[in-house]
Amino acid sequence: LRKYNKKAFEIKRELNLDRLPLIIEAFDNSHTAGDCQVSALVRYKNGKTDKSNYRKFNIKTVEGPDDYASFTEVLNRRFKRLLNEKQELPSLVVIDGGKGQLGVAKKVFESLGLLTSIDLISISKNDKHQSQTIHLTNGSSFDIPRNEFGFLLAEVQNEVHRFVSTHVLNTN
Repeated sequence: LRKYNKKAFEIKRELNLDRLPLIIEAFDNSHTAGDCQVSALVRYKNGKTDKSNYRKFNIKTVEGPDDYASFTEVLNRRFKRLLNEKQELPSLVVIDGGKGQLGVAKKVFESLGLLTSIDLISISKNDKHQSQTIHLTNGSSFDIPRNEFGFLLAEVQNEVHRFVSTHVLNTN
């Protein structure tokens, strides 16, 4: 735990976060050729996967592949439920995507009054499908650092992508 706390302080400092990222949730959307839209979240606690808190979501309100609308639906469903059930909120939420996806998530968090309780970032990938750029809600962006904290964020993003992809394959 002490080793992770050191990494968490590094993440907090590097990203200028308001809180230590002890619980991280990451969200990703996927579909198969426009059909069968799904989203998923993975949860990390103290730098380790917390698989009992992974979740899969079938998209209910969106026709056709629409990343923004899917994130809006899923984030509303997830965080309204956590708030209603008074469950533990994550300290950091990572959205798979660029500034557009982050903007959608920021609107949902604003509408639920969560922007002051949860740090929010997105990570976009390069053309080799590798995690590359971190986007912050203040509009700034920078490359993922090639250090322990950067590797952890890339691992979180890869894990949510793996999890949502297995869900898509299993629903066909």
